[in-house]
Amino acid sequence: MYPTTLAYLLLAFITGIYFQKQFSFAPRFLLPLALTSLACFLPCVWFKKKQFILFLVSAPLLFLVGSLALTYQIHQYTSEQKRIINKKGSLLARAIDKKNNIITLRLQKPYSGKVWCRQTRTRIIKPGDLVRLQNVTLTTPQDKGFLSYAIKENILGTISLKKSSDTIIPEQSLSLKKIFLQKRSELYSALQKKIPPLAFQYFSSIFLGNKEQIPEHHNFYYWGTSHHLARSGLHIALFIMLWSAFFALLPIPLSCKNILLSGICLTYALLSWTSTSFFRAISIFLLYQLGSALNRQPNLLYLLQLIAFTTLVTNPSQLFFLDFQLSFGITAALAWGLSRKTP
Repeated sequence: MYPTTLAYLLLAFITGIYFQKQFSFAPRFLLPLALTSLACFLPCVWFKKKQFILFLVSAPLLFLVGSLALTYQIHQYTSEQKRIINKKGSLLARAIDKKNNIITLRLQKPYSGKVWCRQTRTRIIKPGDLVRLQNVTLTTPQDKGFLSYAIKENILGTISLKKSSDTIIPEQSLSLKKIFLQKRSELYSALQKKIPPLAFQYFSSIFLGNKEQIPEHHNFYYWGTSHHLARSGLHIALFIMLWSAFFALLPIPLSCKNILLSGICLTYALLSWTSTSFFRAISIFLLYQLGSALNRQPNLLYLLQLIAFTTLVTNPSQLFFLDFQLSFGITAALAWGLSRKTP
């Protein structure tokens, strides 16, 4: 599949998400159309029709798939909210992040989703801890703007805990995810003690992707330039360039250098806080490394479209937020301009 063809199909998928957001088509209307398009699509693939005919059939199918993807995401979000609101017993959740006094908890099976919980002085919950919640009161978002953000992040709401209503459960065996959460928290605390406060504010935001240390009354927020403190794909490129320069001095095979560099970047991603631009940049780099290992030369536009499609399939609400639009839009424009100049 050529990058141009994939771009048209991605555009059809994005259009389906957008129209579903604007007009809210009913699932009983979308599902029969999707099945009809699929019934037309399969014979074209089976009999190996020309690419143009295949595109004419697959574009409407992807339009409907985009509409159904957003519908399914919103339906799952509201369903989980209702299940927790009607829950009378206890909930099991794992702490995955902490910013200021707000703990982000990921609900465990049979539930899914995340909730916010305010940290109390009597009980200190650390990232990686498994917590049993009792006497749960879920406050769901009412503002439409915040509701869209909550759906994107899968945050079901804020939980208010009464006194002695949370219990940290000791675990006999450590999972890999818990180990990384704990190591990330320990590394963050250790660096915070060793680096001067002002320097750590910028180091935490630009290098680790955590803006917790930047006060809300900071001049960057006052003048509307706080985006300069955000970690972007350019920072990942600089990080890779510095390590590449170091590995260039080592007398080891190129394949070993690529494996070490990929491992360092993957560890860096696991021990820091991700964002849309970070995920896009690190994914492109890892896919490039994979292509080099397989003696293939990937196309930058193709990889970018593939990552955008994967992102929107897993989280269609990303389309309506500025970080996704700028990250993929500007990178696509630069990649397209570069491809036009390259013979």
